[in-house]
Amino acid sequence: MDALIPGFVASVVGYSIVGYAIGWQPIFTTSVSPLEFRNPLSLPFYALLGVLCAIFTRLLIKIYYPTTNTFRRWKAPLYVKTAVGGLATGLIGMAIPSVLGTGYGWTQIALDKNFLLFPPLLILAAVIAEMFALSFTLGSGGSGGIFGPSIVIGGLLGASVGYGLNLIFPSVVPNPSDFAIVGMMAFFAADGKAPISTIVLVAEMSGGYGLLAPSMFAVAPAFLLSGERSVFPSQVPTRFDSPAHAEEFEALELERTLVSDLMIQDPPSVTREESLAVAARRMSETRIDAIPVVGANHRLVGVITEKDIREVTEERRGEVSVSAVIKSQFTHCKPNDDLYAALRSMILANAGSIPVVSDEESMILVGVITRSDIGHLITKTAPDTHDARLPR
Repeated sequence: MDALIPGFVASVVGYSIVGYAIGWQPIFTTSVSPLEFRNPLSLPFYALLGVLCAIFTRLLIKIYYPTTNTFRRWKAPLYVKTAVGGLATGLIGMAIPSVLGTGYGWTQIALDKNFLLFPPLLILAAVIAEMFALSFTLGSGGSGGIFGPSIVIGGLLGASVGYGLNLIFPSVVPNPSDFAIVGMMAFFAADGKAPISTIVLVAEMSGGYGLLAPSMFAVAPAFLLSGERSVFPSQVPTRFDSPAHAEEFEALELERTLVSDLMIQDPPSVTREESLAVAARRMSETRIDAIPVVGANHRLVGVITEKDIREVTEERRGEVSVSAVIKSQFTHCKPNDDLYAALRSMILANAGSIPVVSDEESMILVGVITRSDIGHLITKTAPDTHDARLPR
């Protein structure tokens, strides 16, 4: 709610200026206007499109994050990384020009069914090419956005599905461009984890709400089957995880409760010499997402996270030691710290759990405190009106 009024004002001002300057027509147009939902028999096909959008979203995440991590690990100047990323994108663009620029023009060509410029097989190839171009551009540190490419990927994927169904079931799917519009909604709802706002946004971009029913049929499976991970790396799962909303929660109750009252005592730990396979097994037996690494006399020397372990293939985890991925810079707290301070530390460090040490000098591991435990405490003590804001 904090940004609602400023958002309304900014939207009205921006819309009015752009509309007055370049016209009030929507970004995308179709040969059939207004857009209408005509045949209930097509609803299963829209649901199928949603499933495909979920699959391609998972594929995008499999491409985007490893590419980003590869560039991040590469010890080269930023200008070298962005040059390599730009070169890779340019080479893809030489083969499939739709990846260059915003891609909106090529999406409009697909909507217009101009097969001379954009054959159906090339449309499907462009979907994959757009994913790699997006990953190389942003993963290398280049400038760009995710919304535009997501709309293009969804539109082209929907157009491919629509054209194929039109050839097989012309009476059920008479207008393939409807699938392109719905594909835009379903794909960004899946990769951006924003199903409701995406339906409204794309409906406005395409000039009408005539496809509201089929869009919901596609968005639901796309969102539910696409996994928990968003293509936006900074997006948090709930308001409880957001630094911007940390002040909304029961600070007073948390300040009255000590870490020692809620921490997991005698938590699992590993040594530097043990393998990642051992660390993964011990972590799976608990509800923590990071396992402490201890040295002599149970002194805390670091932590490793689930993400650190996932970056090593399962086949190699038995061969790689904890020392290869240990984080020596880590957030921790003490038993006499209050839960509010511990929660703030976890949120700022983007950690689901942090180790608890006896004192700053000896650094003896005595426990682990998790964000979910603090969330459960808030759930039990907060009034019902807060329930919607708490993690489930």
